[in-house]
Amino acid sequence: PSALSSLSPSQLSTLSALSSQHRQLLELQAKYTAARQTPHLHPSFMHQSSHNVNILGTIPQNSRVQGMIGGSKPKVATPEVVAKIESYKRDNPTIFAWEIREKLITDSVCTNNTAP
Repeated sequence: PSALSSLSPSQLSTLSALSSQHRQLLELQAKYTAARQTPHLHPSFMHQSSHNVNILGTIPQNSRVQGMIGGSKPKVATPEVVAKIESYKRDNPTIFAWEIREKLITDSVCTNNTAP
């Protein structure tokens, strides 16, 4: 039996909607990548929603978007930070990275700018 056969109609509907949204995201990502590689936006790309075009149009061609993959951050893995992270992991082995970051900030181990 397939794993899908055990899902309820509601779960199948949700899965279908997520799949459709993921496909749309991948298509937009491919169009964005293609547009970034050409000096001008391709006319077919302009048919996307004005919101998407406005967002993409605000990014200069030769710059990086803050917070995007790539680049580097200053080293923040000081012994104090490492010890705190190890402590958090001992207390909660399934803690998420974003929770660790929030706790480091809340516990004043790091600031919002220096937290990993």
